Amino acid sequence: MLNTIRENAKWFVAVPIVCFGALIFVDWGMNPGNGMTQKNTVGEVDGEKLSFEAFNQEVEAQAKQATGEGRELEALQYAEIRANVFETFVRLKLSQADFEKYSLSGSPIEVLEHLKNNPPPGAEKAPIFMGPDSQFSRPKYLQWLATPKVFDDPYMQAMEAQLTTTTIPERQISHLLAAAQPISDLEIRFRAKLDRSKLWATFLMVTTDSFMVDPSTVTDAEMKKWFESHPDTLWHSKSAAIAPYVTLSKAASKADSAYAKAQADSVYAMATAGQNFEELARNYSEDPGSAKQGGDLGGFQSLKRWVPEFGTAARSLDSGKISTPIQSPFGWHVILSKGRKIENADTLYALSHVLIGVQTSPETIDSLKLVAENLRKLVKAGSTFGEAASKFGLKIDTTEALTEGTKSSLASGFVPGINAYLFNSDEGVSEVLENRTAVHVVGRGKVFEPGRHFELDKKALRDIVVAEKAVAGAKAWIEGLRTKAIACDTAKACLNGLGRVYTQVFEGRPLSTFIEGFGYSSPELVRLWKTAKAKEWTAVVGGKTTAGMMRMDSSRTVTQADEDKMVADARPLALRLRSRGVTQNWYAWRKSLAKVENHLDRYFRD
Repeated sequence: MLNTIRENAKWFVAVPIVCFGALIFVDWGMNPGNGMTQKNTVGEVDGEKLSFEAFNQEVEAQAKQATGEGRELEALQYAEIRANVFETFVRLKLSQADFEKYSLSGSPIEVLEHLKNNPPPGAEKAPIFMGPDSQFSRPKYLQWLATPKVFDDPYMQAMEAQLTTTTIPERQISHLLAAAQPISDLEIRFRAKLDRSKLWATFLMVTTDSFMVDPSTVTDAEMKKWFESHPDTLWHSKSAAIAPYVTLSKAASKADSAYAKAQADSVYAMATAGQNFEELARNYSEDPGSAKQGGDLGGFQSLKRWVPEFGTAARSLDSGKISTPIQSPFGWHVILSKGRKIENADTLYALSHVLIGVQTSPETIDSLKLVAENLRKLVKAGSTFGEAASKFGLKIDTTEALTEGTKSSLASGFVPGINAYLFNSDEGVSEVLENRTAVHVVGRGKVFEPGRHFELDKKALRDIVVAEKAVAGAKAWIEGLRTKAIACDTAKACLNGLGRVYTQVFEGRPLSTFIEGFGYSSPELVRLWKTAKAKEWTAVVGGKTTAGMMRMDSSRTVTQADEDKMVADARPLALRLRSRGVTQNWYAWRKSLAKVENHLDRYFRD
């Protein structure tokens, strides 16, 4: 039976993946006494080493799966896979310690019940479980599962181990944690009130777009005042850093464009010499969509569809004529006109083309790296980072706050190696770092210990002060319109004619409703509702990106009896929702107490 399954049901290939957690612990069985050295470990959890080999195998498996789905992975995506796999290793290790501490494991009955209710991945497509209607047959699956020999198979034994040691204990601890943190009726009652209390009102609003503040006008004193008056914000739980850096964009050079032009000239020469244009497009065009169609761009089209450079060249071509190479933001085009016609007062063109893209050559990238390397040499020889950058005419930027252990990005996106340099190196200048779009060199920045640091968060503080000033401006504007708004009463056309403002009319909308710039279940809206007087405009309130005031016609709240019924109805759902998040919170707490070492930077430049 099991041999038949393996031969006819590819779904069993997926079983080792779901058993990943159980198999990891085989590799974790290695300890310092078995000759394991530091270089063979990807990290540690409370002193226990995590095998690099097991880690890398899982990373490669996930990368292979991703690329098999047609995705071409970039450096950031590989880094994210590695980070997620490492997090999985750590979580499984910490969870396993808790399961052992509290004697949690899946019993044979629980394992069997889980498998009955949760067939393995792919089982629904396995031929042996298909019914007469070619659909998954649950009776056939249960009959197969009831066969004792099923669990003699190594695949099923591995799955049973996974369920016993990990999946079911995770469910058990989730139930225990949820039971220890019940949701009070007060919480449920408050949520029910927001959902069931209704408003009939007119909201007069203005967005902060009309009151933008120049960030350069924000002073250090203003930022410092906000920073000191909000002591519970902008806390860094890990070390963080800011550093100077230079960027050399991997833009194509003039030589690269000239090379592409020469290729386009060659295509033009072959086309005008009589070679088949469709074959030229299939063989040379770098426009994948049209190349498969022999360069055809989809029949008669308006020139408005294409970029101006392309359209201008196409307009000048008679039917059957071929253009000399013309350049657009996409590269160099050789265009064939296949006719034109007038339709609905617009001239439509049937066109084909060969596109030769302008690619950044290896030589150009090498020249950028040479500049970057020479800058490094100057710094290592004693020049300051600023002096070296100035010598090569390079502009110095400053990173945003970069947190240790995270995937660090610059303006060009994720750049491998920055984190490793800032937090694990004493060098005065980084190596030459690069990503898909640019080459970078990072100077010796300043590393800040965990905590609050004004200097570290100046950019964030500037953004906060700018946003608050913009909201203040919007609030003042609305306040200045109060007399006119009162005169308008609820006439929407009159209110919209006040300038910059717009209205939202609430017709029985709940207090939990979404308001632009305020979000869902807005505390500001609840406060307005509690203080509002019928037929009068309320005080002006500000949200994140909007300010407004409300004129309430009427409202309806729920009765005590309705509240009691809603609370009773909502308890089961509330408990389920609480159990979903409580395990994640437990893990975050456990991880904060554990000593977790991440050695990824020893192997990868994440």
